Amino acid sequence: MRLRKIKRFIYLALALITVYNFVQLMRWTENYGESESHLFRLEQSESEVEAGLLIDETFTEDGYPVKSVHGIEVKKSGWNYSDVQLPSFVERGDQWSPGEDGKPFQFVDPSKQKTQERINALRDYLFDVTVSDVISVHRRLPDLRSERCQREEYVDVPAASVIIVFHNEAWTTLLRTISSILDRTPAYQLMEILLIDDASTKEHLKQPLEKYIQLLNKARLIRTTRRLGIIQGRNLGYHYARGKIIVFMDSHVECLPGWYEPLAATIMTDQKAIVIPVIDTIDPNTFAVEKQSESLIGGVHIHSLMFFWLERQNAQVSNNLKIESPTLPGAVFAVSKQWFSRLGMFDPYLQSWGGENIEMSFKAWMCGGSLLITTCSHVAHLKRTPLNVDIERALLNSARVAEVWMDQYKQYFHEKSAFKYTQFNHKNIESRIELRNSLECKNFFWFLDVVSPELLREIDTYSLYLGELTNKAYGVCLEARQNYATPEVTQCKALSSQVWLLRTDGRLTCYGSALIGQPGSGSDDMKLMTAPMNTSWTHDISPEHQWDYDMHERLVHKGSGLCLGINIYKTSKLQMMNCISNSKEMKWSFPSRKDFYQLHHQQMASSADDEQ
Repeated sequence: MRLRKIKRFIYLALALITVYNFVQLMRWTENYGESESHLFRLEQSESEVEAGLLIDETFTEDGYPVKSVHGIEVKKSGWNYSDVQLPSFVERGDQWSPGEDGKPFQFVDPSKQKTQERINALRDYLFDVTVSDVISVHRRLPDLRSERCQREEYVDVPAASVIIVFHNEAWTTLLRTISSILDRTPAYQLMEILLIDDASTKEHLKQPLEKYIQLLNKARLIRTTRRLGIIQGRNLGYHYARGKIIVFMDSHVECLPGWYEPLAATIMTDQKAIVIPVIDTIDPNTFAVEKQSESLIGGVHIHSLMFFWLERQNAQVSNNLKIESPTLPGAVFAVSKQWFSRLGMFDPYLQSWGGENIEMSFKAWMCGGSLLITTCSHVAHLKRTPLNVDIERALLNSARVAEVWMDQYKQYFHEKSAFKYTQFNHKNIESRIELRNSLECKNFFWFLDVVSPELLREIDTYSLYLGELTNKAYGVCLEARQNYATPEVTQCKALSSQVWLLRTDGRLTCYGSALIGQPGSGSDDMKLMTAPMNTSWTHDISPEHQWDYDMHERLVHKGSGLCLGINIYKTSKLQMMNCISNSKEMKWSFPSRKDFYQLHHQQMASSADDEQ
C-alpha cells in the first residue's frame, strides 16, 4: 500500500513537470505563428514632423491605435496570404552552414557576377550583402556571457516593446535582426516588435516584407510616407509602444543568448536607469561576431559631441555586474517607457540623425537617473558607417544640445565647430530649457566632475582661463557678436556670448570665433576683429591671433605688444592701447580655470543646501 502511494506521487510529480515544461515551451514559442498583421500607413505634414509627432491615440477593441498625429488617420489593413514562399536564407542551417556560431564566412572563388554584386552592395550598404544573403537569418550565435552571468536567475520581468526604425535596410540584415529577437526572447517577455519603415523605397521592403510579417505573431509594421529620420522615427515608435519597457534597436543587430532579462531586471531595480548591453561587433565583410571588451564605456568629444568608446582605466564592475557609462551609443538601449516620457523623449526638433544619444545621456545623468552597462547582456552590431549622413545637420543637432545642457561649457563645442550661434534650430528651445528646470537637473559641471572626469581632463589640457572678461574700471563685459562682427563691451548678463576661453596656444575664443588684432590705417592703430576658428586652426599660429593675460591683469596682444582697453570717448569703446601697468581701463578680471571650477563647486554646494 505504501509503495503504491509512492508510485502515485511519482506519477503525479512527473505529470506536473510535463505540464510545466509544456507551458514554458509555449511561452517561449508564441513569438512565431500567424500574425494579426496590422499594417499602419502614416502620412504626416512637414509641420507635424517638426512638431515631433505628438500623438493623441484612439484604439480599437484589440488595443491597436487607428487615429493619431493630430487627427491624421492611421490606416489599418491586413494581408491574407496563404502562399507565402520563404527564401532559402530564412531556413535554419545546420552547424556547418555559413556563419553559424558567429564564425566568419568568405567566398573562396566568387564568380564575376558575385564580385559585381559585392561591389554594388558595398556601394549601397557599406557591408557585404552577398555574404549576408547566404547566412541563415536564424543562425546560431555563441553565448558570450561569463559563467557567472549564465548562472544568474531573474524573476519574471515586464514584456518589452522593441522599436526598430529602418530606411532601405538590406533584406537579410533586417530579417536577421527580427529573428534574433524572436529566437532568443521568451514570448512572455516580448510585447511586440514595432517596425518603423521610414519611407523606404527598396522593393524588398514593400510587399515581400508585409508577407513575411504575416508569419510573425509579435511584429507590427508602421510605414511613414516621408522621411522622419531615426530620431523622430524612434519618438513615433514610443507613442505606439505598449510595453512598460522599450528597447531601441538599430535594424542591423543580432541579439545573443540571454540578452533581454539583464536589461529588464536592472530597470526593475532602478526605474531611472537607462541600460545598455555589451555591444559586440559584426564584421561587415565576413559577418563574424567579435566579442567586445566589457570595460568599455561611452565617451564624448567635447568639440563635436560625437560618441566614442572609451577604455576606462581600472573600470569597476559592481557586484551586480553593471558599470556606469557617461554616454550611451545609439545602437541598442533599454529604458522604462515612463522614464523616457518624463525625460521628454528625444528632442522633437533634432532632425535626421546625430546628437540624440548625447542629449539623452546628459539629461539622464543630470536629471536624477543613470546610464548602466550590464555585462550579462550581449547584442552584436554590424560595423558600418551610417549611410547618407549629413554631418553638418548632425553638428547643428549637437549645437542645440549644447545650448540646452552644457551651460558655459558649450563654448568648447562652438570654438571648434565654427558654427555661428544663429545657425542651429532655436525653435521651441525654451520648452527644453523649461523641461530641464522642471526636472531640477544638475549643472553641467556636475556631469564633468562626477560622471565624466575624462571629459574634464580633455578640457584641462588646453584651457588657461575661462569665464567673463570684466573691465575693472567700468564693470562691463567683453561680448562676442554674431556673424563674426567686432566684439563690444556691454552690461554683464551671464550670457554665453560673454564667456571667453584663453587657450594654452594663446588664442582668445568665444562661440567658435577667435579675437584677432590687425594693423589699421594709422601707424599706431590696431583693428579688432573676430574670425572663425577653422580659419586659424593651425599648429603654427600667427602672433596676430595670440594673447597673454599678464600679472597686471592686462590682455596683451602678442603681435603688437598693445593692450586691450576701454576708451569711453571712442565710438566703439574697445581700443588697443600702449600698455600702462596701473591703468584700470586696461585691467580685466578673468577667472582662471581653477577659479571657474571653484565657482561651480560653490554653486553646487549652495544648491545642495537649498534642497536640504
